[in-house]
Amino acid sequence: LAATHSGMLVSGSGECGLPGEVYVWDSRNGQLLHRLQGHTDGVENVVVAPDGLTVASAGWDKTIRLWDLTTGKAKRTIARRASALRIPSGSLDSSVGR
Repeated sequence: LAATHSGMLVSGSGECGLPGEVYVWDSRNGQLLHRLQGHTDGVENVVVAPDGLTVASAGWDKTIRLWDLTTGKAKRTIARRASALRIPSGSLDSSVGR
């Protein structure tokens, strides 16, 4: 689960072996804003960029997907060799380790 400064909540879903999705909710009224589809296996982790405009989702399908939170559209897919991926908080703006 991740949150933006503007009040959006982002969560991943799915189990290992089943397609995963990322959901974007408006925390003020509970409205589902976006249902982001593209992972072919469960979503393990989600992280929102500090600017609140991009979310990264890491899946058991060995991909990290970047999504535009305004439009709900996929921006980029990054393939990795590891079966389980974790995205450290802050890594979208290169601030890890600062």
